[in-house]
Amino acid sequence: MSPGVIPHEAYRRLAARIITQAFEDAADPADRRPEALSARTFLSGSRMLRLWCAVADMNEQAVLARASEHVRPGAPWRRTRVECK
Repeated sequence: MSPGVIPHEAYRRLAARIITQAFEDAADPADRRPEALSARTFLSGSRMLRLWCAVADMNEQAVLARASEHVRPGAPWRRTRVECK
């Protein structure tokens, strides 16, 4: 492999980690930190979520379904592990 070339797997792992971090940042529905608010916006079906799901090779609809269970204002939050397919 040429120097400076990053294999697809590295991008996939990075994208999966970004999505996982968003779930962690959105964990507390009462949290009003900018990170938490951004995470909830991201997980609500933003264009960026679609992009990162594609890079992570994750099923966007499954991520959205899981997020909708956990990110609703006032909903009880269960920490969840998001897996790549």
